[in-house]
Amino acid sequence: MITTFFLSFRLKLTYRKNSIIYAFQQFPLIGKYFSNSLYGNRGIEALVNVISALIELSSIFLGKLLFISLMVFLPACLYKENVASAFLIILFFLTIVGTWLNTNMFNPTKDKYYAIVLMRMDAKKEAIAEYGYFLLKMIIGMYPFVCLFGFLSHVPWYLCMLAPWMVVGFKVLSTSYNLYLYKRKELIVNENKPTPIVWGLIILFTVLAYIIPLCAIPGIEWIMLCCYLLVIILGITMWKYIVNFDNYFTIYKKLLTPNHVILNAKSTQQDTLRKNALNAIDNKNLETSNKKGYSFFHELFIKRHRKILTTSAHNITLVAFAVTCIAALVLVIAPDAKKPVNSVMMNFLPYFLFIMYLLNRGSTVTQAMFMNCDHSMLTYRFYRQPKTILELFRRRIVDIVKINLEPALVIALALPFLLWLSGGTSESLNYIVLFVSIISMAVFFSVHHLVIYYLLQPYNINMEMKSPAYQVINWGTYFICYYMMDLKMPTMIFGSVMIVFAVTYVLISLFLAYRYAPKTFHLK
Repeated sequence: MITTFFLSFRLKLTYRKNSIIYAFQQFPLIGKYFSNSLYGNRGIEALVNVISALIELSSIFLGKLLFISLMVFLPACLYKENVASAFLIILFFLTIVGTWLNTNMFNPTKDKYYAIVLMRMDAKKEAIAEYGYFLLKMIIGMYPFVCLFGFLSHVPWYLCMLAPWMVVGFKVLSTSYNLYLYKRKELIVNENKPTPIVWGLIILFTVLAYIIPLCAIPGIEWIMLCCYLLVIILGITMWKYIVNFDNYFTIYKKLLTPNHVILNAKSTQQDTLRKNALNAIDNKNLETSNKKGYSFFHELFIKRHRKILTTSAHNITLVAFAVTCIAALVLVIAPDAKKPVNSVMMNFLPYFLFIMYLLNRGSTVTQAMFMNCDHSMLTYRFYRQPKTILELFRRRIVDIVKINLEPALVIALALPFLLWLSGGTSESLNYIVLFVSIISMAVFFSVHHLVIYYLLQPYNINMEMKSPAYQVINWGTYFICYYMMDLKMPTMIFGSVMIVFAVTYVLISLFLAYRYAPKTFHLK
């Protein structure tokens, strides 16, 4: 069993190592220095091994940190009178949800496909070794954060000690039940494709996790202690069933098929992208245009994609206006709400950065541009000429900014209005900063998505996403905006910084696009 585990682990590291080198090859500027000959270079392998080890460590700790801190601890803090019991209840019910979404045993990954199907490793030894390692990572990764945030929530130490084992107990129970289902009914559960019933249960238990703490249940900590111990004892008992199960090869033979393994997931993803892109076209009323040349070409694209462009912007604008009216009505009817609303307007402007990120349609629009337009047009030489690329870039950026400014203007006017209605401020410049900062956010996101699309052009001729740099930038933008919600900063300071940053970023981005887009915007 130990030998099987080390073979499987080496296989996983080798696959990850090769993937890292390949990813570096796709980065602009540095990619040309990572040739295929580096796959056997010892120095590069040592560097990549360090990166691979860091990725493995992050898989052990990072996910658990985010789960415990964001999903359990922060919501528990909202229940000020019973934070400890809320922490325990939320953790318990979300762990039940996790038994359907993340069991590892029934996750058809490439690693398992390579090991069991291609290399003919013993399916039972491979399954148990991988699963045991998965459970061990779960325990090691959860202990520091359960203890840390449990201590901050005033959870008794013995419950903190039991919590990671309770999580593992639920995983074992779920896995043994799925194995039992196969033995009795030959039903194989693919955790990547939950059934409607499972999705219903996931939603139900997620809602229960945050509703039950509202009820003042006497002796809840002792109830949770009994539940934790019961799950742990049942998990220990059912571990024997997992070890003695003999049909792993049959299960994986059916589970690790091209339809399930990620090897062919790209073709499925491409089909999905094509369908979504085609659905974005308005086929009912194919309007034409009176313009000529590239103006005609671009206007047709805008009109025929009104569902994701103008119609979507109109709907968001109406919703923003309705929310503003409701908020204003609440401030008039309930004067007690003025103080917290005024505080939000004066100190929580970073929160609106994430809202503007969500409202912006930049990534969806650029995807539609490639799928429904550039993918075909870039095969023509005239379309790849610098003059053509820059002409369409200019027209696209102007229209995307106009479209995103529609809802942004409503929000930009609403915030100063709500600030004034909730009591106002002695510094009148705050009204201007609120307005201009929201406008600058809308312009920033509009330019940002289109510029990185032109500079990195992440898709290849098969409509596959092949640019790690593009994905890293997108994810980085999301996480920065998301964590800005926790930043409490006076509107005057954050708004001024945001305006200066947006103006600087837009100018630099436009310069880079006009300088390098004719070279980088091509079909790969």
